Amino acid sequence: MQNKNSYNEQPDFKWDFFERAIKNYSVLIRIINIFDKGMSLIQESPTIFLEELPFETCKIVIEGKKNREYSYLSLDKTPDNIELETISEFYSESKSPCLLNDRFGYSLIYIYPLSNIKTEIIGYLIFATKRKWIIPDSFLKELKLLCNIFNKLVLLNIKSEPDYEGHNKEMFYKKALDFFPEPVFILNDTYDIQYANKKAVEVFSIDDQLLLGERFTNIFKIDTHILESSFPIEGKVEFISGGNYNIFKLRSFPLFQDENGRNGKIKCFLLQDVSQEKIEHEYRSQLRNMENLSLLAGGIAHDFNNILTGIMGYASLMKNFLEKESRLLKYTLAIEHAAQRAAKLTHHLLGFAKRQNRKSAIVDINAIIEDLALIFKESYRDITVNKKLTEMLPPVKGNEGDIQNILLNILLNAKDAVEGKGNVTISTGYKEFKNKKGFVFVEIEDNGPGMSKDIINRVFEPFFTTKKDEHRLGMGLYIAKKLTRNNGGIIEIDSKLEKGTKFTVYLPVASTNNYTQSLNDEKDINQEEFNLNIRALIVDDETVIRDFLKGVLKSAGVQVIEAKDGYEAVELFKNHYDTIDIVILDMIMPGKKGDEVLREVRNIKKDVKILISSGFMNEKQKESLKSHHIDGFLDKPYTARELLDTIKNLFRS
Repeated sequence: MQNKNSYNEQPDFKWDFFERAIKNYSVLIRIINIFDKGMSLIQESPTIFLEELPFETCKIVIEGKKNREYSYLSLDKTPDNIELETISEFYSESKSPCLLNDRFGYSLIYIYPLSNIKTEIIGYLIFATKRKWIIPDSFLKELKLLCNIFNKLVLLNIKSEPDYEGHNKEMFYKKALDFFPEPVFILNDTYDIQYANKKAVEVFSIDDQLLLGERFTNIFKIDTHILESSFPIEGKVEFISGGNYNIFKLRSFPLFQDENGRNGKIKCFLLQDVSQEKIEHEYRSQLRNMENLSLLAGGIAHDFNNILTGIMGYASLMKNFLEKESRLLKYTLAIEHAAQRAAKLTHHLLGFAKRQNRKSAIVDINAIIEDLALIFKESYRDITVNKKLTEMLPPVKGNEGDIQNILLNILLNAKDAVEGKGNVTISTGYKEFKNKKGFVFVEIEDNGPGMSKDIINRVFEPFFTTKKDEHRLGMGLYIAKKLTRNNGGIIEIDSKLEKGTKFTVYLPVASTNNYTQSLNDEKDINQEEFNLNIRALIVDDETVIRDFLKGVLKSAGVQVIEAKDGYEAVELFKNHYDTIDIVILDMIMPGKKGDEVLREVRNIKKDVKILISSGFMNEKQKESLKSHHIDGFLDKPYTARELLDTIKNLFRS
């Protein structure tokens, strides 16, 4: 015989904790119900066990002083061939539950010895299955607990003194249910709480005596049909108290039947906290909503841009046919001005939409804020938005859509804080900590009523809200903090009552050393030193890189035209090749790649200088491009001085 849990095959299914707990609760309540009605535990229990537990056969044997009680049930109609003599021989030296493999025609048999108060074996509770599977240790513990409770009920049935029996019943019910790790309630026909186990009292922080007799609906938000159902039913209940929000998965079923066999109104409610699942669901749902919103905004902005192009185009044509003093000219200029203002807004909407779906990129924090600030300002006209943005910030490498959502959620929180009317200030800057790690920071400050220390300590909790509307549960700041952590950053809060609130988001920069060096270099760069009287075409799909290149090159006297992708680069070069002296080309771009642009540019103009700017090229790749007469390579990241020195050396002749 074997009593070790070792098998060759995996189970064909696994119970999750909640499903096991619910079934265990159901077994317990139904057995207690049988016991309370005075029905035979031995005869009725096998049906309950096999309906709720993953076995096909159950056998119970009790050897009494006067008679022998026996029951056997097999779902697949297998005859009883489990030999008690063999089992009894094994238990002559052991009194603990055991597992047998491949005996009596079953792959697995679980045997629990039933004992009296003197710990003498008086019978056996046996479960068997023909399936090959591995029983998890957690389930074995739960099964042992159920069998132990069944054993106690069997002993209570044997007792003969009524008062002693009644006392033991009550004590047993309470102690048994207090073992369970989830809240259990028993309600009467008016939905008042008649019993709450230890876990229920702990979770809902109410004194036991106060909880008993309380109307269930005074504590939980629950659908009426769940309360009124006279049949087993599953659903959910919500618990909201003092800013806390929890949601519980619920299973309810009647405990007793009347004399006609109909289900009574005394009910047991079993609850499991699924708040964490709800949090994750809401988190992902809100991110999907943001993506859907960006798609909608992008589509509308794109179509609106086409309309504005027509308005602005025809307005410019009309000006050519109108006299300077004409009233119609003033009207035309007003139309053109309004269209330009609308075009600016659609530009920011398009920036917002495109950014939402970028999973990993070099992020320009100031560009994100420019888009969000204008959209926010236009959406909430009574809020004054002030911007204090530091120029030449280093880029942040991260999920661009995440970072945009972080700032948007904090802005929306500021909007709620000032109740739709007030001031919001957005600032950016750069900070190095003691470990020399550099961060770009964004401060979003409002002049709202501020927060107490208690609220500050809880403000990032999921579902926490200070709003009076209980249906508006807070997830925005929870999402902001989670996304910030996902991108390697941190959030700080500074708030005092009646003095407003400031959120500061720190995001790590791509390269601290290069940025610090670049700042020092910028102080020394002037047009007289370089005086590069040339014209450059810069090609890069990252806006932050193009803006950096434009700023540095223009400071050195270089005329600049820019292209955001390979297609635009080739088109611009075809139209301006005779005036372009150098092409600064990124190799890794969506659509037409850098090497394709390189070939087409060389075919158009053989002697144009070409400087490859890339952070993803090894020496072998660089060698393969030399056949196209590359004039130089500039590895990202680089400083302003490195850029200008490289270009100056190319034109030194």
